[in-house]
Amino acid sequence: MNLIESNLQVVANRWPTIFEQLNNTDTTKYEVSAEDNTLVINNIQLTSNVNRVAEAKLQASRIEASSTKTFIYGPALGDTVREVLKKNNITKVHVVIMSKLVFLHSLSILSQQDWLEDQRCELHLFNTINEVFFPFCA
Repeated sequence: MNLIESNLQVVANRWPTIFEQLNNTDTTKYEVSAEDNTLVINNIQLTSNVNRVAEAKLQASRIEASSTKTFIYGPALGDTVREVLKKNNITKVHVVIMSKLVFLHSLSILSQQDWLEDQRCELHLFNTINEVFFPFCA
């Protein structure tokens, strides 16, 4: 089983409705390439190519230490989700997929199973969230 199949298997098991929508996404509309530490879609870098983990730590630091839940708008390559999950008080991380296409491509280049399997994570599609929830990072 390759990376995307392994990652999607977790999505299918935990969020079958999201899996169905991802499965029906046309991934041929964009030019995608992996570049050193990031994903490039239509010549736009998805994350920092210098030190994406440092950027993820910066984003995660914006969530107060006392917060028990948070929202992450756009999981990118999963680095911010991983950093937020390291916080001691976090009991729920709502991860909102802003682009099905970007999410699918990120699933194809890196294992995301660690955070996808974490029971504190809840996955949502952008069109099911009607407002911006706090605290959040993007």
